[in-house]
Amino acid sequence: MLRDSSAWIDVTRQNGVSRLVMFDGLTMDARWNTSSTGTEQARADLPACGSRVWLRAAADGPPSDDA
Repeated sequence: MLRDSSAWIDVTRQNGVSRLVMFDGLTMDARWNTSSTGTEQARADLPACGSRVWLRAAADGPPSDDA
């Protein structure tokens, strides 16, 4: 579910180091075009061995009256 303001999580690899990175402040304009990809807020290096990242998410997105 995306709204006009959101956040996202990415797994990046730079200089041989994998990291889990969280961005917030992603924004979209009235036509749902991305106007900002956000700002990095947190990162954590991932272990050199292993290839899976498990994420758990919870959302509270009540229905909107906007149609």
